[in-house]
Amino acid sequence: MCIRDSLKRDRKNSKVHLELAAMTDLNLYEQLVKNGLQNADSIGLNEQETGSLIKYLSTGELQERESSRLNINHIFQDIVDLIKLFRIRNIPVSRIHLHTLNTQVICSTSKWGDQRVSLAKAMLLAVRLACGHYNLNATKLVLDAPQTYLLPHLNGVVETRAFDPSRPIVQWNPTEEFTCFGAPQFYVRRPVRTQGLGDNISSVGLVYSSSKAQFTK
Repeated sequence: MCIRDSLKRDRKNSKVHLELAAMTDLNLYEQLVKNGLQNADSIGLNEQETGSLIKYLSTGELQERESSRLNINHIFQDIVDLIKLFRIRNIPVSRIHLHTLNTQVICSTSKWGDQRVSLAKAMLLAVRLACGHYNLNATKLVLDAPQTYLLPHLNGVVETRAFDPSRPIVQWNPTEEFTCFGAPQFYVRRPVRTQGLGDNISSVGLVYSSSKAQFTK
């Protein structure tokens, strides 16, 4: 209860970001939804955490995904499914940053600034940290870019858009409230670092999110 009270107090003068972690305890998920998500403005999570959260919000059960290299269009569908479940559960989160090995996407409402730069900076940091240095060697980078983006909407419509390598970040509005920015992520086959990547990726994304409020993370 102390954490919930602290989050409520912080939200009066700042925006609260919650970075998820892998969990297998149903009681922890219950507390996460009741005391965490209900008092957060922004969340960051990877594909396994997204899959587990969607499963829990849908059925009350947990399910972890095995693959860490999901198709980018699958990731886009996941984040829209999460927006839908948040609406059903009256969860007030207004910004979601989903980061995976080969994809990043940020969806937010008008409470936040344009997330295009936020996404680009987070993606650049991710590959630099994974490589272990800031001087990137293009020969070691991999990009799983789709030929066509499949952009889901909350009403069930799926918009198709060709991938443009000169403009890799795609923008669409799955609902009237949310605007999403997504793109394939460069990655290395043999990363030198993976621990703590999610925290760093989300933190940089927040720094460039153009929100007028201060952050609590």
